[in-house]
Amino acid sequence: MLAAAPIPLFDPLSRFYGHGTPGSHAIERLCAQLNDFSSRSKDQESGLDLLQARLQTMSERNKAAHQSFGARDIAWSSQDHYVKKVEKLKEQIAKSGTSHALVQKLNRNEQKKHDSQQEFAHHTGETGRQVSEALENRWQEIGEVVAQLCQYYISIFQAWRQSP
Repeated sequence: MLAAAPIPLFDPLSRFYGHGTPGSHAIERLCAQLNDFSSRSKDQESGLDLLQARLQTMSERNKAAHQSFGARDIAWSSQDHYVKKVEKLKEQIAKSGTSHALVQKLNRNEQKKHDSQQEFAHHTGETGRQVSEALENRWQEIGEVVAQLCQYYISIFQAWRQSP
């Protein structure tokens, strides 16, 4: 899109400032620079595509870490639910005595509590891994992205830098 931006300007400028009219030399020079800009932009598109792919990879890694936090939070809610439920069942047994049905219910919920604690531990570990992966080389990657972006602009605007 950036490479194609100057092209629609060429014909109207050339027609309005035909050869020999005042300012035509400056317009010819501007059109040459815009054409060079367009050409350099096209030459650098593959670098921008690689840069965009790299940014997409970084974004996906961050998204995975964010989703991992969500899964961990859901696992914590489940664990919290069963911890409280088991406590209430134990209190109920302590107050009203034991019955076979109540003991079975307590045993089932203690198993669910245990399973939810393991699930929470798993998600906590996974979240830690995802976050570590996202943060491990972030400054180096961001620095490389900024350097590539600067190199892109240096290359594109090189014609103006060299102009008198």
